[in-house]
Amino acid sequence: MNPALRVGRQLSEILEAHDFGASTAERSNRLVEMMHEVALPDDAGFLRRYPHELSGGQQQRVGLAMAFACRPRLIVLDEPTTGLDVTTQAHVLESVRQLADMYQAAVLYITHDLAVVATLARRVAVMYAGRVVEIGLADELFAAASHPYTRRLVAAIPHLSGGKSLVGIRGRAPSPGQRPRGCAFALRCTLAAPECNAAMPELTTLSASHLARCCRIGEALKLPAATTGSADEAVGVGELATPVLTLESVSASYGGPRSYMTSASRSRPRVPGARGRVRLR
Repeated sequence: MNPALRVGRQLSEILEAHDFGASTAERSNRLVEMMHEVALPDDAGFLRRYPHELSGGQQQRVGLAMAFACRPRLIVLDEPTTGLDVTTQAHVLESVRQLADMYQAAVLYITHDLAVVATLARRVAVMYAGRVVEIGLADELFAAASHPYTRRLVAAIPHLSGGKSLVGIRGRAPSPGQRPRGCAFALRCTLAAPECNAAMPELTTLSASHLARCCRIGEALKLPAATTGSADEAVGVGELATPVLTLESVSASYGGPRSYMTSASRSRPRVPGARGRVRLR
């Protein structure tokens, strides 16, 4: 949103730029309709607000109203709920779902939040280093993740009980200008073999709706199904080490209430090359 323009002006510009409607009155009626669709007020006071006078959730809803203003057939949403609290995020996602159903629009949702993907998407494409490595129906992909990278992503989804350790993936993704000739995930993959570096694997058909790009897909399919919050295929990670951060006699306040923490510590899995201890008083 343009911080220098009022909400009503920005919404009107979308309609004008795309020649929506045959008259000013028709565009005004559409503007009111847009606000109702995203559950926002349509009164003059609200439309005269600037973006900084809206909450994060209201800003996202105005953005959705702008996106659906001319009733397009395709909407591309890139991390539309980043920075929102869980409740507001749920409302925004429900608005997306309702608007897509209302206008029979296809929605391409780009996100790193697998919980959102699981609840919103019908079909999922997992990308690594700019290339699709697995694609399939959401239920199918989460229940039977096949590519080693997808398996590690599913295993890294936090468990609600908090009773399982989160295990990361060692190493880092290659930069866009330094992608290898073969599989970009090979350097971090526990199943990697010499043939993985020879050439980019083709997409292998696992079912009518499920494909994966891995030259060792046969071996990957023999592994137990990946589960959320598990340490699936963890390699090179030992038991919890000495705490790397310890806090003592910490107090925090906001306004009147004040809370105290006498001591706390955080441990992390032992990783080769990681050492040191920090203490704050």
